[in-house]
Amino acid sequence: MTAVALVPLFIFFILFVIAHLGASYEAVTASLANPFVSVLMAMMVLAGLIHMRIGMQEVIDDYIHNELLKLSALMANTFFTVLVGGFCIFALLKIAFVG
Repeated sequence: MTAVALVPLFIFFILFVIAHLGASYEAVTASLANPFVSVLMAMMVLAGLIHMRIGMQEVIDDYIHNELLKLSALMANTFFTVLVGGFCIFALLKIAFVG
């Protein structure tokens, strides 16, 4: 997926944040309970996490020269990304289905 394909998703995210500035918790969760909004938000979270993982991978590749340490850091980077992604998607699903 190219960066150009993610522009509408990012614009949606920015507009969502601006629209909910100062809104109550109930208003935000009600908006996130909408299936269309929650799917778009989940896609934004996943795109952000992929971007984060690739960026950290580049930093690790550039600055860590010990192969064992590099491999450990890359594994930790992937594990952290999956862990954070799981928590974020769980939170979105909980809001969408439980309210």
